[in-house]
Amino acid sequence: GGGGRRGVGGRDTGMWRDVARDHRAALSLTLRRYMERLGELAAAVDAGDAARLEKLFAAAQATHRQLPPA
Repeated sequence: GGGGRRGVGGRDTGMWRDVARDHRAALSLTLRRYMERLGELAAAVDAGDAARLEKLFAAAQATHRQLPPA
C-alpha cells in the first residue's frame, strides 16, 4: 500500500518533476509563503524573541493538528 506521507523520497523523481511543472504557479506561491515563515522564524531565533517563537510554534502546531492522519 502507498499510505502515509513519504513524499519525494518514496516516489519516482520524474513524477515529482512533472507535478512541480504542471502545478508551478501554486507550488511557487506555497514555497514563497513557506520561505516567508522560515524568515520570520529565523528572525525570532536571531533576536531571542521568546514571545514571537511561542506564537510561531503555536501556529505551526495548530496547522499540524488540522492535517489528516498519516
